Amino acid sequence: MVKSSSQRRDGGTEQRILDAAHAVFVRRGTAGARTQEIAKEAGVNSALLHYYFRTKDRLAAAVFQRATGQLMPVVIRILGSDLEIEQKVEQVIDVERTRVFKVLKAQIDARVRAKRMHRVAPEQFVIDLLALCVFPFAARPMVMALLGFDQSGFQQFISRRRKELPPFFLRALRP
Repeated sequence: MVKSSSQRRDGGTEQRILDAAHAVFVRRGTAGARTQEIAKEAGVNSALLHYYFRTKDRLAAAVFQRATGQLMPVVIRILGSDLEIEQKVEQVIDVERTRVFKVLKAQIDARVRAKRMHRVAPEQFVIDLLALCVFPFAARPMVMALLGFDQSGFQQFISRRRKELPPFFLRALRP
């Protein structure tokens, strides 16, 4: 059965949803992501997001499949090349890391040129951000003892930190 033009899905909308989902999944993790946040970021309502993907699990699978579809041709090209096995292993491992850092470097460079950000190496940016996010969890017993928190107090601290950390980190980057 051929769908009428009104029944066909809009490819642009689907791509916006996938882009937004990818961003939210990276930011919050798949488990922590909420479909309402994805819909808002994509500029669509939750019903439309549900129409395209039905569930968050299906949306996550579509995001993963799209990322894999972009990555696999590069990996296949490397594996099918005449390089030595050792070089193939190194290059395949570096593919995603290199792609991530290229994108991040381009974003940092653009903000530096616009005088909206101090120059920082992408690797330092990532490590600083991860350290600020991970440390309270990695040092949880020490943090709880130092600050006199029980489990509930620690959760309240993390909730406040989720709100306060982004502006703190971004202020440190601004000129």
